[in-house]
Amino acid sequence: MLKVIILYAPEDKSTNNPVNNIKTAFENEKCVVLAKSAKNTTIPDITASEILIIGSKTDGKKSIHPEFKELTRALKGINLAGRTAGIFSFDNEKTVTSFKEVLHDSGISLYNLNLYFKNEMSYSSPTADAAIAPSAAATGEWVKDIITFYKDGI
Repeated sequence: MLKVIILYAPEDKSTNNPVNNIKTAFENEKCVVLAKSAKNTTIPDITASEILIIGSKTDGKKSIHPEFKELTRALKGINLAGRTAGIFSFDNEKTVTSFKEVLHDSGISLYNLNLYFKNEMSYSSPTADAAIAPSAAATGEWVKDIITFYKDGI
């Protein structure tokens, strides 16, 4: 069984449904899933997983929520080769771009289709201008694609 970690911020009611949708979609694919807020995550949590799912809301000024501050600093210095990352955003493309920059030198394989949540809906697209699909269906397809991407890379 694949081990998946979902990292997100902020830890509040607005992130619960999207994170739970992603978690359920991975569990439906028989993965072992740990969902943790960025402020409660340690590097061993990440290195124990084969797939890293990372997402954040902005705080209005920064593209990645401040709860990720320490974790993004640490992620820039660790080797994540052999793992796959998927990125999701609650707000905009800048969050995705910022996470790509954080993970750039880690050796992790980045899945190039990102997931965007807006008003309890989700859609996946290389850009934020795609048609909106029901969140459970779009999230489930995105998860299946990430698992395939990971398996094709090993």
